[in-house]
Amino acid sequence: MTKKTEIRLYNVIFPVYSVLYFPNPFWVIAIPLNYAIDCAVLRLGLKLCRLYEDQKERRQFINRTAWRLCAAGFTADLIGFLFLTYFPKLFLSKQLAQEVSSACYTSPFVSSNVLAVFLAAVTVSGICIYIIDRWILKKQGLDSEPAGKIAFLLAVLTAPWLMLYPTELFMAFWQRKNNRRIPGSLKNWDTNQLFGYDNCSAR
Repeated sequence: MTKKTEIRLYNVIFPVYSVLYFPNPFWVIAIPLNYAIDCAVLRLGLKLCRLYEDQKERRQFINRTAWRLCAAGFTADLIGFLFLTYFPKLFLSKQLAQEVSSACYTSPFVSSNVLAVFLAAVTVSGICIYIIDRWILKKQGLDSEPAGKIAFLLAVLTAPWLMLYPTELFMAFWQRKNNRRIPGSLKNWDTNQLFGYDNCSAR
């Protein structure tokens, strides 16, 4: 394998969920997909709360509300991503922070402590989704109780669970699909520079 090929392979090693937060072609799929999911969950919530039972009124409510919920969801997910990026560095031990940063590029299931940090990031996003979506739904005319119930449903079902998807599984799929060897072990890839450390190197 040539050096040029190796550099290209290193450059595709990234957390799978990061494609949601930085401009890239995947947004062409991600944005409509997230919008469709928000529409479906909102429709389910309205049905469970027995609101807007008239199909036309329900469709009108969803059309004017779902895009706001979609934007709020991306904002909440970004907050969770920033939490995962900076909370370990600022408040946890350096060793655990390094384990978390490495797990972003391998798997969050390497240890219970690392998994707890990832789950905390998902929870932070979920709480933000609940708070923002509840405010949006109330602004759109729903009472506090149904707005809270639907916002809770949105928080649980649309939280960024993709954060828990192991990046190393994506890389293994990429390797099989392209029939190429990934240089080195992902578990030995040091990503600390991305999280503010100075000793980043490919060992």
